[in-house]
Amino acid sequence: MAIQAIRVRIIAFVLSVSLIAVAFVAVNFAAPRPESSLDVAGTTPIRHVFVIMKENHAFDNYFGTFPGADGIPPNVALSDGRGGSISPHHLTTSWTPDLPHSREAMLQSYDGGRNDGFVLAAETAAHGLGSFAMGYYDRRQIGGYWDLAENYTLADRYFQSMFGWRRTGFHGSTTPQSSRSTPRYP
Repeated sequence: MAIQAIRVRIIAFVLSVSLIAVAFVAVNFAAPRPESSLDVAGTTPIRHVFVIMKENHAFDNYFGTFPGADGIPPNVALSDGRGGSISPHHLTTSWTPDLPHSREAMLQSYDGGRNDGFVLAAETAAHGLGSFAMGYYDRRQIGGYWDLAENYTLADRYFQSMFGWRRTGFHGSTTPQSSRSTPRYP
């Protein structure tokens, strides 16, 4: 009988604590939120900015053929390093191999500002990757992203500020004072 009484007390205690926790959460969510003291009256109705960043995809890979975007130029073809060239083409796969994205590959792709070394950088990493470097998706594969681009701002003239790996770029884009911060990566 003593064990039964202990079990009842434990169950009653757990239920009481659970009920208090639920009440606490409910009260906090129901409480009105005061306007932030950091709100500043502006000249536009914009109150929030959301940035969607994709890793290892160039703008042209996702939005190069988006209507009205400054995307893939007409009649472009890049050298494959073997005397041939590769033109932009629609990708029919739902994936691409991991294209090179080291600092060296980025500098080779950038090619002193000519932006014509993407195929060569990819082919340097592995034969056949140059074709993927010139491939693009469209609404058929990434309709959700195209829906967002149709309804919100598409940054077709936004370029990375440095050649390097992704974490540094993510850190710089999310840290208000990134010039004074020291990144700490796990």
